[in-house]
Amino acid sequence: MPVLLMLVAARAVAGQVLQPAARSVIPVLVPDRHLESANSAIGFGANGMEAIGPFVAAALLDVIGLRAVLLIDVATFLVSAALLIGLPALRPPALQDGRRPRIVADVVTGLRFMATAPLIRAVTLGFVAVVVCNGVDDVALLFLVRDSFHANASTTGYLYGAVGVGLLAGYLILGRRGTRTPMSVLFLLGCAVSSLGNLLTGLAWTLAAAFTLQLLRGVGLSAMDIGVNTLVQRQVPAAMTGRVFGTLYGAVGAAAAISYLTGAALVETTGPRVTFIVAGSIGLLCTIIIIIITTAAVIRWHPPKPSVAAPTRHPDCEGNRSSTVEMAVSLRSLHQLRGVGASPRPRRGAVSRRVGSRGVARQAVS
Repeated sequence: MPVLLMLVAARAVAGQVLQPAARSVIPVLVPDRHLESANSAIGFGANGMEAIGPFVAAALLDVIGLRAVLLIDVATFLVSAALLIGLPALRPPALQDGRRPRIVADVVTGLRFMATAPLIRAVTLGFVAVVVCNGVDDVALLFLVRDSFHANASTTGYLYGAVGVGLLAGYLILGRRGTRTPMSVLFLLGCAVSSLGNLLTGLAWTLAAAFTLQLLRGVGLSAMDIGVNTLVQRQVPAAMTGRVFGTLYGAVGAAAAISYLTGAALVETTGPRVTFIVAGSIGLLCTIIIIIITTAAVIRWHPPKPSVAAPTRHPDCEGNRSSTVEMAVSLRSLHQLRGVGASPRPRRGAVSRRVGSRGVARQAVS
């Protein structure tokens, strides 16, 4: 057993390294206009396999045994690694200027960047806060089924499965239609929907209602995932993307652990229904605070002057023209701030080019 626990811990650490690396490399491999679809596909594949995997393992256990199932799991990792070998060689941004990466210094640099970037800081803190609030459902759901609905423990699997179904449905829908919604708005909507799902689950009167509300929460989680990943990929410089993702997902993992401990104590003292209601209510309150802080960060943001010689963020991808301008205009319109920061009409002889799906004009005087 100790050896097995050590192997599970090593796999968890490797997984935490893989996730930021995978999210950071997407903007290099995928054109900017396809980032939403790429993030949706990755989320669908990862969560889909996690949802299907337990059923496949359960079916194979009685046929081939535990060791054989584990060996098949190992084989899937080897196949994944073999597929990754086919990717083109990717030179780390830190090496492009001849500087060798240093772990401690790079971590400090990444944290400093996040602390001084108002929008990224607001999104990161908001994401972590919502996870702290809503992660309790992993603990409280079992007690809700047993104590409130007086159902057997196996019924809990259906409610956990509802979240998985909502995730898959959200990735499918948003992968096709997510480009119509600004990523900042999509992230905020995901925070609100997932929190509301937990709040209403605490008020659910039947198992069917709880199933539906947890399915709704899964859709909200997919919106959060696509929104925050695409937002970071577009707004963070290429040299900082890996550090920001590493810090973000490390903080989310710590937030989940805190949520489990807090949720266990809350279930013990108040019961599962109150736990869901409190968690969802605080999650909605955090979402409102995130909206206010994010809006303030966007209003203070001033787009840089265009430069003809300035390189694109990822030269290997064509179409990388989306920027914070589009998101700023979207948030301002969301909060009825259409008049803030409007660009003046170009003078005669000026060349105007349109950027983003909303046609934000940048003028370069000739």
